[in-house]
Amino acid sequence: MAHPHRLAAVLALILLASPAAMRAAEAACAGEKFPAGRAYAACEDLPSLGAALHYTYDASKSSLSVAFVAAPASPGGWVAWGLNPTGEGMAGTQALVALKGGSSSSAPAVKTYNITGYVALGGASTPIAQSVL
Repeated sequence: MAHPHRLAAVLALILLASPAAMRAAEAACAGEKFPAGRAYAACEDLPSLGAALHYTYDASKSSLSVAFVAAPASPGGWVAWGLNPTGEGMAGTQALVALKGGSSSSAPAVKTYNITGYVALGGASTPIAQSVL
């Protein structure tokens, strides 16, 4: 379902599995370092989630760049973040899910999901409207 003012978003999800990721959420915004000189204009600590949300909104381009930083609940766990540009609730959400990469990889495997209803997700990614870097 197309939205007349479609939000062109660039979403970045960072999964940290190192001991540094376990630090107090209050310090998350101030202490994060991103690769390749990537920076964000604003950050919100989310202490109840043990996470931080870094973002830059460019109104002239109708774009949103996001980095959601959180440690998984367990070493083999996952982290997810989503945005619903069309309304409230889960249906319509464009989501990213980061899972621990293969045993030889320290980088997370990121899957995209277009949440169209209230059913269990399959293992395969589904396309989302936003660009993912």
